[in-house]
Amino acid sequence: MPTCPYCSITLESVLKRKKKCPSCGKFIFVRDGRPVTEDEARIQDNLWRLQWFRLTRPDFDKCRAELSEEFGYIASVNDTMWRLLNTQVAIAKRIDVVEQAHKEMARIATEEGKDPQPYLDAARRATKVRINQGTCEAFKREMEEIRDLPHTKAKIRTCNDSHVCPACQEIASMTWPIDQVPELPYEKCTSETGCRCGISAVIDLSVPTAQQNERSIEQSRAKLEELQARAAALRQ
Repeated sequence: MPTCPYCSITLESVLKRKKKCPSCGKFIFVRDGRPVTEDEARIQDNLWRLQWFRLTRPDFDKCRAELSEEFGYIASVNDTMWRLLNTQVAIAKRIDVVEQAHKEMARIATEEGKDPQPYLDAARRATKVRINQGTCEAFKREMEEIRDLPHTKAKIRTCNDSHVCPACQEIASMTWPIDQVPELPYEKCTSETGCRCGISAVIDLSVPTAQQNERSIEQSRAKLEELQARAAALRQ
């Protein structure tokens, strides 16, 4: 039979959900079918939530031990998670790590009744940087793909939603020669979410394609042969 993780009394039945211990009166939590303390449940829940950062239980235990020595008392789960998240921000080589870390810090701040806005703003700035980086990479790739196609123009495409700024709407209304396409992310973009524009190839019907040229030559040859045949008939 399971025992209380606080007072070690034997419980009458297997727990399936949170329940107060009949002996010590403390709430027993259940994780992976085992009775655990509230502190342990919060540790497991946080590590599960932050598995995206690849943080492990040894990482948590080491950080908590260091903080506890620094504070002179056992550091709370939130304090430990906060230190781990701050470390992630400091060593991050990818902007999406910074973005997610600040979102988690906002969650912890809200949980503790503190103002989460500074961390939400930081996450939003990181999101904008991430989106702009993606737009830049996509722009370079798309330009390489369309540069040598049998056309001479391109159009800017937007996401066509409420986040598209006036500057991007303006350039999207035009058709651009390949050598004049505005570089993306657009430098005048004012969208809070970042520039999410892309480019699309546009066939310029005013410039004949190779196939059109070949068809025109065939038509001209047929017309010439027809005229030559008429001239020959007149000579007879």
